Amino acid sequence: MSDWDHNIRHAFLGDMVVWKEEGKRKYFGVVYKLDYDTWGTITCHIRWTPEKPKEYNEMYGLRQSNIHNQRSKFDVIKVKGERSGHKFKQTG
Repeated sequence: MSDWDHNIRHAFLGDMVVWKEEGKRKYFGVVYKLDYDTWGTITCHIRWTPEKPKEYNEMYGLRQSNIHNQRSKFDVIKVKGERSGHKFKQTG
């Protein structure tokens, strides 16, 4: 597990992202896909339930750095379990 994975503000596969409006938790979703660009920037694609935020674009997702930096707008709830890099490690 890298030091990057230990940062609780970075969303990875399986993590829950909570989108807040006016300080209240309004939208809940789970990261189902990560895209990496040429410069190593990570984009998170999220399945929202029961509805998605109006500002969320399914084609483009959200930059991981935006989720990390906008503390007043996003909470990240980490999935439990071991990970190797950005992929889940199967055990047993």
